[in-house]
Amino acid sequence: MNDKSSYGKSLVFEKLKLLERRELSFNERIKIKKFFQSFFNEYFQLREESNSLNLVNLTKREIEISEFVARGFTNNEISSALEISIKTVEFHLSSVIRKTETSNRTEAMGFLIKNKIINV
Repeated sequence: MNDKSSYGKSLVFEKLKLLERRELSFNERIKIKKFFQSFFNEYFQLREESNSLNLVNLTKREIEISEFVARGFTNNEISSALEISIKTVEFHLSSVIRKTETSNRTEAMGFLIKNKIINV
């Protein structure tokens, strides 16, 4: 267990003990409630990001090209924008389709967007 997680854990237990005593003012209880909300929001956001990264292991270039595709760019437009050949764009797209286990670029982009792997 790293220092950050042990510190976070001790901080959570400290806040719980304060709540358990019931000797807190209204403002102190609100502060603790906000602490727990932000703590759990951060925790679940990190888990979601971790889960989506584990679904498919795309390279930075595959993600970059996928974002162009999801925005409606053609292979020719992507190759011009990134200053790479059309064959290179096609190669990266075929890798994305293979890694996402989909049949075509539309299905692949739907999968990537749904799982928050790319931003559009």
